[in-house]
Amino acid sequence: MRKIVVDVPAALVNDDMHRMPDAGAGGDSPGSAAAGVLGVGPLMNQPRQQNQPYARPSDTRASEQAELVRRVVALENASAPEINKWNRARVVELFGRRPFDTGSPEVQVAVLTVKMDAMRRHLERNRKDTSTKRRLQAVQSKRMSMLKYLRRKNLPRFVETCRALGIAPELVTVTV
Repeated sequence: MRKIVVDVPAALVNDDMHRMPDAGAGGDSPGSAAAGVLGVGPLMNQPRQQNQPYARPSDTRASEQAELVRRVVALENASAPEINKWNRARVVELFGRRPFDTGSPEVQVAVLTVKMDAMRRHLERNRKDTSTKRRLQAVQSKRMSMLKYLRRKNLPRFVETCRALGIAPELVTVTV
């Protein structure tokens, strides 16, 4: 690999630059220019040209790095299990009566709804997956029984939960 010797002001030298001090330079003081040997530019995998200065301010660099991290951890790049996990956590946060509440009926109904949506998306891609079809029916039955329980015990909370999840409350009938 070809090494390029560039004079870089000390204010622009970052920790991530591979800089080797000149043998003749006594030491780098904050105000002096630092001579260094640079291999590869920090954001590119190509050698920098000698006439191309390293003039990337740290705030711009930090914002670019933050944007790269945001893209890496963005939900659109996540796998299906990661998206389902995030959806479940968000539903628990929205419907829970207190932090980390997973036992209340409205949270359980919301989690089952998220699970059903994931199964439906899976069945759109895999129409012949009969085991998932059966599991979807079982989850629907479980959700219906939880909704019936919630309607019997707390009608206002039942209506609020149904509206938030997009379920028609009149479809849930309770037989006494």
